[in-house]
Amino acid sequence: SRALFGWMPGGLAIVALVACALFTALTGASGVTIVALGAVLYPALISARYSQPFALGLVTSSGSLGMLFAPALPLIIYAVVVQQLPLPVPVSLDDLFRAGVLPGLFLIAVLSVWAIWNAPPRTAEEKRIDPREIVAALKDTAWELPLPFVVLGAIYSGRIAASEAAALTAIYVLVVLTIIRREVPFGSLTRIIREAMVLVGAILTILGVALALTDYLILAVVPGQLVTFVNAHIDSRWVFLLVLNFILLVFGMLLEGFPAIVILTPLILPIALQFGVDPVHFG
Repeated sequence: SRALFGWMPGGLAIVALVACALFTALTGASGVTIVALGAVLYPALISARYSQPFALGLVTSSGSLGMLFAPALPLIIYAVVVQQLPLPVPVSLDDLFRAGVLPGLFLIAVLSVWAIWNAPPRTAEEKRIDPREIVAALKDTAWELPLPFVVLGAIYSGRIAASEAAALTAIYVLVVLTIIRREVPFGSLTRIIREAMVLVGAILTILGVALALTDYLILAVVPGQLVTFVNAHIDSRWVFLLVLNFILLVFGMLLEGFPAIVILTPLILPIALQFGVDPVHFG
């Protein structure tokens, strides 16, 4: 990314945006992106004479952009929750993956324009395009670069399911890292698998408890009561969407993203459907 975009005004900031978005799409968590990439990108932005508030804001906000791109975990969790609800219109994971592309690209474009606007003056060296650096970067990423295109292309084309893409990705990465690049010794695989399963177990525990709460709320007819209350006070779809954004902002400050999706979706989606909001748009 730096070799391709570094020469542009605000090039390093755009590199940070793209890198964080792609990393979050593949890890599913913006916090992981901030920890993993922030330690690299933040000092680089400061050394490139960006202000400290701008650098911090860029690193912490750009991590959430990847939530809109496949195969981001929030989209998968929303699809799992919605598929358990009795909806008049089915919602598929592929629809959600496709729907996230344009909003995600739009947000990256808007933040890129903001980065260009706030870019510090550049030296002649920083403006120079070095084809040799681009070629060297492409060679260095020869095995990694095809992976997003192959996986996402297969998902968007409908050739394979998301679960099959996950298995394909895991096998591909395993082969590249252990056999081709030899960056991970075979002896470390047991430890890596154990640590990964602890993370998966934590996510499953959160989802299990959240789904139990969701079932209780449905049995207590809370969604129906909410629909009645909202219909009595709000009669416009635009007002409902504005209020919904405010509610989601507040819950986003208090709750982790995954349980928030699991808890709020069964409660608010029936109201959204009453106002003619498409469930994919709602997602």
